[in-house]
Amino acid sequence: MKFYMTPGSCSTSIHIILEELEEVFEVYIVHLLAGDHFKPDYVAINPKSTIPALVRNDGSTLTEVPAIAYCLAEIMAYVVDTVHGQGFARIFATKTFARNPNEHQAVRQLGLRNPERRDR
Repeated sequence: MKFYMTPGSCSTSIHIILEELEEVFEVYIVHLLAGDHFKPDYVAINPKSTIPALVRNDGSTLTEVPAIAYCLAEIMAYVVDTVHGQGFARIFATKTFARNPNEHQAVRQLGLRNPERRDR
């Protein structure tokens, strides 16, 4: 992904979220005082001429802190619900998912496979 930001601005919050998620991304500094946000190359990415802008791996662009944070929150929700709730919980709290000890191994195996699924 490509992340366009101005250090010390509201875009820093998105930079922090991307780092915390350990997303792979390149940072491009947009110098607002120099008018970089009005240059044709940046306007082609973000016609609003605002920061931040996040160009995702599929080529689509998100702008505005709330929209980008919401999109990234979906990733966090997936981690919390699927990886943790449906994956690790089956591994470490197996009895919650199956009272019958004969089913525990199958429940654990499902927990191990669950984070690999991409059907969110």
